[in-house]
Amino acid sequence: MQDMSPNADDGVVKRLRAEAQLQAYPTLSQEEVQQLLHWFRREASALDIGLLAQNESIREGYAQFRADHVDGFKIRDLGNGVLLTIAIVGAIAGLVYLAM
Repeated sequence: MQDMSPNADDGVVKRLRAEAQLQAYPTLSQEEVQQLLHWFRREASALDIGLLAQNESIREGYAQFRADHVDGFKIRDLGNGVLLTIAIVGAIAGLVYLAM
């Protein structure tokens, strides 16, 4: 069954815009890069990303965009790792305390 809502058409238009921007990457303006990042992080579905990744005509721009803006290590990743470590150590300490 096909989704005939206006949002479905809007999603296709946005993905096609992203494809055009990725084809032109890295010659995009800073504003265009920010628009692409917003779409990529906030609006794109896993299907959208998969369709972009398999599109041969934008492969170079897509790979460079991902390397420049998506795939890098972020401070947020470090913070998540620290929080996870604290949670695990706390859980182990709690179990040891209960076992005594």
